[in-house]
Amino acid sequence: MRRVMICAAICVASITSMFASTRIIPVAGHLPGANGTSWTTDIDLTNRTPASVVVDLVFHPEDGIARTRSVTLDANQSVLLDDAVGPAKFPGTNPSSWLGQLEVRSTGDVHATAHVFTQAVAGGTYGSTYEDFDPSVLSTQGSIAGLVNSGHFRSNIAFANPNDQSSSFDYVLRREDGSGAATRHLDVPAHSTRQLSIGDDVAASPDDRRLSLTWTSTSGGYVVGSIVDNKSGDPTSAPSTSRDATSLHFPVVGKTAGGSGTFWSTSAVVSSDGDSNGSVTFVYVDNATGLTYTKTADLPARSTVRSDDLNAYVGAPLGTGSLTIQSTTPIVSAIRVFNTQPDGSTFGSAILPQSNVVQASKVRIEGVRRDDDYRLNVAISNDDANATGGTVRLFDDHGVEVESEPFHVEHAKSTQVSMSRGVDKVHAGQIEVETENGVAVTVIASNIDNHTGDTIQHESEQENERQTEIEIEITPVTAPAGTSIAFSLKHAGTNVTGVSWTFGDGTSATGSTATHTYASAGEFEVNAQIAVTGGSIVRAREDVHITGTGTGSGSIDFTFSPSAPAAGQEVVFTASGASAGGTFNWKFPGDVRKSGNVVTFTFAAAGAYEVELELEHAGSETLQTTHVVTVGGGGGPGPGQNVTSIDFAWSPQTVKAGQAAVFTASFDHAPPAGSVVKWRFPDNSRPEGTTATYTFAPAGTYTVRVQIEQPGLPSIEREKSVTVTP
Repeated sequence: MRRVMICAAICVASITSMFASTRIIPVAGHLPGANGTSWTTDIDLTNRTPASVVVDLVFHPEDGIARTRSVTLDANQSVLLDDAVGPAKFPGTNPSSWLGQLEVRSTGDVHATAHVFTQAVAGGTYGSTYEDFDPSVLSTQGSIAGLVNSGHFRSNIAFANPNDQSSSFDYVLRREDGSGAATRHLDVPAHSTRQLSIGDDVAASPDDRRLSLTWTSTSGGYVVGSIVDNKSGDPTSAPSTSRDATSLHFPVVGKTAGGSGTFWSTSAVVSSDGDSNGSVTFVYVDNATGLTYTKTADLPARSTVRSDDLNAYVGAPLGTGSLTIQSTTPIVSAIRVFNTQPDGSTFGSAILPQSNVVQASKVRIEGVRRDDDYRLNVAISNDDANATGGTVRLFDDHGVEVESEPFHVEHAKSTQVSMSRGVDKVHAGQIEVETENGVAVTVIASNIDNHTGDTIQHESEQENERQTEIEIEITPVTAPAGTSIAFSLKHAGTNVTGVSWTFGDGTSATGSTATHTYASAGEFEVNAQIAVTGGSIVRAREDVHITGTGTGSGSIDFTFSPSAPAAGQEVVFTASGASAGGTFNWKFPGDVRKSGNVVTFTFAAAGAYEVELELEHAGSETLQTTHVVTVGGGGGPGPGQNVTSIDFAWSPQTVKAGQAAVFTASFDHAPPAGSVVKWRFPDNSRPEGTTATYTFAPAGTYTVRVQIEQPGLPSIEREKSVTVTP
């Protein structure tokens, strides 16, 4: 598959805004810890504007009375505020300890990172980081994986309400098998954070079994879990995500021996975030050999798959590598890289999934340290088809470059660069990684505590992407060269203040909607840079397929057998047409890709799945077609049980204006007697039945909805967009 990518300013991970801003750190505090330790919050502030700014730190402790203190930052200056919310640092009479939510208000564009940690008795820290977030991009729902309540670990959940009015949260805790463990409703006052222990909801498990959490709120909120090792006191953050992800990438994982009898390893927890059964595949690429190790597991609805030793789970040797998790249903993950001490205690950090919207040929990461207490490593992952090299630069608190190191990383591998050779002390610095040939890379910086060995992860800013549901809509997503393509945003609310587009062929546009015509065939990456209230930037990326003009190579198609497969049954796919030169490339659910005229694939669960076939010729003409495969339930539950999920497909998959399309509903198993299936089409017609026929006119993008009403139960709905071509 040929991919054309233009790395414009939109791809750069750190984007300057000239607006005044408010950012939120969801959990901050100053508290005594167990066994003589203390729990503290350091804040790193970076002024991205070329003028001095005033920053107000507005702390909202549990007593509901806001306290404020201010600092001034020079142009492009960074500063580390030790124990930033220590009670003695705020005016007035304050308690000796407190916990709450911190607002960072500034007259310019200021980025904040929090290091929340336990101060060890013998020196050093165990902790994790929180990137700031813009309250205008928050979702009203989300999910968390990897929570645990056992003799080894405990978990807390923080519910942050950054709004001017009270907000209500409802959440459900689920066991590894997907069954419900607990539900709770709580009210959170304006500008406050409530932290709960899941030990109040579920009894301790004897074997570290994991729990997942789904939540909803009446207004935009932020939810984050904290998994604490009871022996070491080390916390690991598990932030909620609101994205329906089916492919997650983690650039640096692995297992290696450590010093003094310790070892460094990776645990992986993946939970289903959907109501349909599916499967999940772990794809581990070993850095040393380039070999790929995979492991596929069933993932029933709302269930969890976990491994305490990722390398052993996939059958990979000791070493480092990258991990991609692919699934046939939406998922949420918790990946932890950690050290294990001889006494069984652990310390480490969460590895958050990296989105392709933050890949760039020039990446900047803020809030890093390199001094007597911390050393600094930079991990660079290359998913491009080409090898790349470049330079890693370290800037001090005043934006002055104090060290640079070269790097080289092969295709589909990662490398780590130590930034500890220089002697200049950096307390609140920045890392810049720039490739020499324009290849886009993913970068993570790690601070390692020299006393405890605990690792703190810093990434190029993408918390806004995790928390927002804005997506790009392309109509049509596949079209011949010379066709006018329409671009718009899905789920964009009134908080969007500006949008700029790059179309992957060197052209750009602005506006909430745009149209563009491609002159040649290819697969192009479309980027949207979305400015939201408060000056923050949200980025989104999607692909558009442009085929040839229809001359020369003709068209392609494919068939599959059996035509109505059951879940778990192998299906044979056969390509046809335009076979003079070029390679047939297939894309199956979970981003599984295969090549060849004839391939096989097994669908793990019932449902309707889109399969894509492409053929690229040397003359740059790319032909493409898709079909929806409807998979039955196989040996699953029989008739008479309640339906828990509904889906639908249509034929033909590419609908033309004036052409009748047949819509077919599918369920996780046969509906009980007395059930009624209802459709809703654009003209508000509402036919009933498992199948329905509708004719669209004129061309455009339409919403179709199906629902099933079962006796004595709430209705279940599914909504999809149908693109109709001229």
